[in-house]
Amino acid sequence: MSVRQVEPESKRVMSVVLMLFLFLESCFHAPVKKTDLPGIWVARKAAVMMLDESYSRKHPMPRLELKKDGTFIAIDMPKRLVTVAFEARNTLFEGSGNWKLAEYNGEQAVAVTFLKINGLETRTGSHLYIYATGDTHWLYFYFEDPDSGIGFEFEKESG
Repeated sequence: MSVRQVEPESKRVMSVVLMLFLFLESCFHAPVKKTDLPGIWVARKAAVMMLDESYSRKHPMPRLELKKDGTFIAIDMPKRLVTVAFEARNTLFEGSGNWKLAEYNGEQAVAVTFLKINGLETRTGSHLYIYATGDTHWLYFYFEDPDSGIGFEFEKESG
């Protein structure tokens, strides 16, 4: 009988600990402002390693330039940003369009609307989630199934 009484109590304790952790994490997770985002965002080395090995020898790092006027330029971007097709895993593209700070699935994100991809006019939307803790900011999109947790991450160049 004491085992049954301990189990519900431990679940309550774990729930309280989890809620406390989430509360504390939210205290240090200040929302990103639109003025924090303009600049050049470069793919993190770990993200580039997810691409075909020949890619890293032939191309510069994928990068995204968010401009203050709400426009952007994307260079050597993995096509997975705009499609879930498996063959898009190692296909790269260049594009440009408009961006804005948004919310997606309850998280802050950069919403991008491509107006050109590889020189062809389009109107293709996507988003990059924002990870922010302290002074660290990353942009990322899910490179695989979102349930896998595998993100293609970008960090802002200093300067």
